Amino acid sequence: MSNFTPPHTRENVVKCGSVLLLAFICFCAYFHGYHQSQITNQESPSLEGRSGGVFISRSLFYNPDSIAHYTDLAAREDNPRALFIAGMATHLSYADPDYPFSPSTEGRDGVGLPSLSEADHYLLRAAELGYPDAITYIRCLAAHDQWPHFVPDNCK
Repeated sequence: MSNFTPPHTRENVVKCGSVLLLAFICFCAYFHGYHQSQITNQESPSLEGRSGGVFISRSLFYNPDSIAHYTDLAAREDNPRALFIAGMATHLSYADPDYPFSPSTEGRDGVGLPSLSEADHYLLRAAELGYPDAITYIRCLAAHDQWPHFVPDNCK
């Protein structure tokens, strides 16, 4: 049998109650943050950001396994998400000097990206298939006079 004695004095009851209240507040704060992150992920399951731009997921675009998977998938299949990610990764490699992968040659982690013209073709094909992030990105590039190709009808 254990020697548990319940708190009898008022001071012990207040201390025990304070500790439990503090633990409950911490628990609520933690799960409120978790709940907010789940809501944010559900609101934007694609890569579209809140400002109407294209949100770049660091865990996707900077992971060598993810980039290798999506560039391989884009080269083999007409998967709009894979086409967008492979095309976007190439554009990201030109925009970010610290991006670990480079077009046409294998980067630091052995991942090669498509060339810029191939990446533009991937983005166009993803937009033609109706992928919303590709449409948004092409609109953005066209608005900044950075898109030298035609703009598909569904991007206008």
